[in-house]
Amino acid sequence: MDNFERRGWICDGSGRTGGRESEYGRAPEVASDFVLYWASMAGVRALYAPGSGVRLRDGQAVNHFPNSAELVRKDMLVKNLKRYRRQLSQAGTPCPEIVPLTFYLPQDYGMLAEAFKRRPSKPWIAKPVGRAQGRGIFLVTRLSQLRQFRGGSTAASRLAASAGAAAASTAGGASSPSARSDASSGAGGGAASAAAFASDMYVLSRYIDRPLLIGGRKFDLRLYCLVTSFSPLRAYIHRQGFARFCAVPYSSSRADLADAAMHLTNVSVQKHTDEYSAVHGGKWGLDRLALYVEATRGRAATAALFRDIREIVRHSLLAVQPRMAPETRAFELYGYDVIIDGALRPWLVEVNASPSLSATTPDDLAMKSAVISDTMDVVVRDLRLLPTKGRQASRGGAAGGKWAAHVCHPSDVTAPPGSPLGGFESLIDESRGFGCGFWSPPSSSESVTAPADA
Repeated sequence: MDNFERRGWICDGSGRTGGRESEYGRAPEVASDFVLYWASMAGVRALYAPGSGVRLRDGQAVNHFPNSAELVRKDMLVKNLKRYRRQLSQAGTPCPEIVPLTFYLPQDYGMLAEAFKRRPSKPWIAKPVGRAQGRGIFLVTRLSQLRQFRGGSTAASRLAASAGAAAASTAGGASSPSARSDASSGAGGGAASAAAFASDMYVLSRYIDRPLLIGGRKFDLRLYCLVTSFSPLRAYIHRQGFARFCAVPYSSSRADLADAAMHLTNVSVQKHTDEYSAVHGGKWGLDRLALYVEATRGRAATAALFRDIREIVRHSLLAVQPRMAPETRAFELYGYDVIIDGALRPWLVEVNASPSLSATTPDDLAMKSAVISDTMDVVVRDLRLLPTKGRQASRGGAAGGKWAAHVCHPSDVTAPPGSPLGGFESLIDESRGFGCGFWSPPSSSESVTAPADA
């Protein structure tokens, strides 16, 4: 809210969930005069619902596209990427794999069984398609742990038994997220925790068991991508982001697969461990990470790594573009999670529609404040959210999600079309016929070493 208020924007109070009821939930009551509506995905779905009574006009915008599930649901993203790669291959322009080999349970049990036979000793990671913050994830090393999915049975009826078997197998291999943080974080496996996710569909992906380590710890990246249009596709990627580290040194031993603090980088998991540091939050900025990789692997390898990361984001957006509704009054700030393996190859883990913008450290606050501010600058410019003097203020309340819905009215917007992009750089802009580069690694030759606690 501070970011909006610094711009002189007015937030008012008519966004209560008191509107019409529909199959998507109760629509928020909003003043028809708003310029920007910032809400949870559930709140925006209710706003888009046919019976909501709300129709967006030119000069208004919401912060989610109607069918972002095509990109942010794990199963739908993988399906879209498979179709996209198949189409490119048929056209003679093959696209590399950007997500680990993934199957859906129970539909793909037969193909999964064949994959297990080819690589019988490799671990797999099971994730519920509609969950976040590490909830419901568990690791698998034996096909027998998934026998409940055999024969087309539904995940809803079999999940608790499956994860219960996973938790019961110790040295043999299966695991739920760790006993170290199960009770406090809710990110666990095991029969009790699995029962809470029994209505979810699951995807099973090859686990990157040889990740790039810094200070002996596993980490992944959080990147911010802003899309202001899918037709034509217009997307930007922010120079700032961060690497988030596990608090516990990594081990690929089967005996350690149950330790969530070792394998899941989510802050919601890590903050409950004794090893977690509130000083740095287990995070590095992208610039620091690039300096470390350059010092240990060389400048050329670092440049290639970040070029490949850019391509992951670009291909993922192109893969879902044909499925996205051509909504001209929406934008979305996506949080991309990427992991790097020991060969410096990046892999897409998932895409988040509502990446956390809460801060855990002063550096985190500065970075996320810059991302929000730059997002608003670009959105005002691209969607031409020019204010009308004398608009009546109204205030947004909770709208069907964990975030409050904020109905914002710029009383004096000072960022006209053509203003700078701030920390964003153009990734792709079909209206101008190009897709261009992301973030250049630092050219400094300064030596960087990883602290013992990352």
